Amino acid sequence: AGMMEEGETPLEVARRELLEETGLTLKHAELVAHYFIGPGGCSDQVYLYLAEVEDATQPLGVHGLVEEGEDIQATWVPLSEALRLVDDRRIQDAKTLLGLSILDRKLKSGKGFEV
Repeated sequence: AGMMEEGETPLEVARRELLEETGLTLKHAELVAHYFIGPGGCSDQVYLYLAEVEDATQPLGVHGLVEEGEDIQATWVPLSEALRLVDDRRIQDAKTLLGLSILDRKLKSGKGFEV
């Protein structure tokens, strides 16, 4: 998640934030949702991508920009475990809930990603 800078596209933000917060490089991305956080009360928008990274075997670790006060522990979690965390109400972030739901639905339908 990140703020869009002047002249930056949503996909460029996704690419930048992925690198800053996980150390991973974007290979392919599919825009799966674009929505307002609170229509009528807030003009902030979310562009939600499902993405494939260049090297999914890369260990993660602590990332983020020190100047932004970020201290992000990135870790790999199997989809089944992430969905269990959703069911246990341990994941409470709306964009994460939506992203996991869309990913699960796409994989179950056999449609996969558009690249």
